[in-house]
Amino acid sequence: MIGYYVHHAGAGHRVRAGVIAEVLTGRGQEVMLLGSGLGARRDVLSLARDDAGAPTADPTAGGTLHWAPLRDEGLAQRMAAVSSWIAHHRPQALVVDVSMEVALLARLHGIPTVVVAQPGDRSDEPHQLGFRSAARILAPWPASVSPCVGLGPWQAKVRATGGISRWSAPVDRSARAAALRRGLVLGGRDSSPQWQAALERDLPEVAWETLGGSHWVEDPSGRLRSADIVVTHAGQNAVADVAATGAPAVVVADERPHGEQAALARALDEAGLCAVHRPDLGWREDVAVALERQGRWGAWQTAGAPDRAAEVVLEVALA
Repeated sequence: MIGYYVHHAGAGHRVRAGVIAEVLTGRGQEVMLLGSGLGARRDVLSLARDDAGAPTADPTAGGTLHWAPLRDEGLAQRMAAVSSWIAHHRPQALVVDVSMEVALLARLHGIPTVVVAQPGDRSDEPHQLGFRSAARILAPWPASVSPCVGLGPWQAKVRATGGISRWSAPVDRSARAAALRRGLVLGGRDSSPQWQAALERDLPEVAWETLGGSHWVEDPSGRLRSADIVVTHAGQNAVADVAATGAPAVVVADERPHGEQAALARALDEAGLCAVHRPDLGWREDVAVALERQGRWGAWQTAGAPDRAAEVVLEVALA
């Protein structure tokens, strides 16, 4: 048995968990997903939310943790359920994507963990505790980039996999016409990007469609494959999916804790894989850079990334 803890914010953690779990299951492993909002399935342990209480008291335990508010019933139920599941199933490993508190809880039960790293500044004490306690740290980006500050002391157990996407089949874009006809604006499950009006103003010759928030689509693969240009937020899952389809892209970094999206966008820009939106330039200039850099997404190494991630997990589970 392998456990996989899934953070409830956004859709990216859930999608990534499903991709890796599918590979592990195909290799004969039993996998249980632990989290909230994962649906009623046999392979899911549904957990109570730990962020519904108000007001919260000392949620960081004096800066030692990220989220452990005092006397929160949801938190108590959530941690008790994870502990009970561990005690009953005695998993060979627990993948944690992401919660430093759950990583520490598993380790206190004697279960080795694979902690999934996130871009941004993770040099704070809770992240360092989670990294220190982990058996392996899974970095879902190629080894050629370093979007995570704080991994330096733990490089011996970091395993870079490349961007993990739902789709690995490459898209041949060589026969496409030079003219831009279809543009896709890609937001997150909980965010509706507000860029379409400006894009329509700056590039009126392009037919723009926006996905995200109230226009969320669970599987945008068809639209991504047919788009001539994509403007996307800098979430890891969105970037990996765009990379897997080979679409020229402009990446816009949303504000996130620890500077997560800004750090990933900066790494993509430095690697020359896409354009990163600059407010001092117009959208037409951003798109021109994206088109100049198209064809370079192979360096994000999405092909085979789920299998490499599964190998990291099995390295720990079968040790």
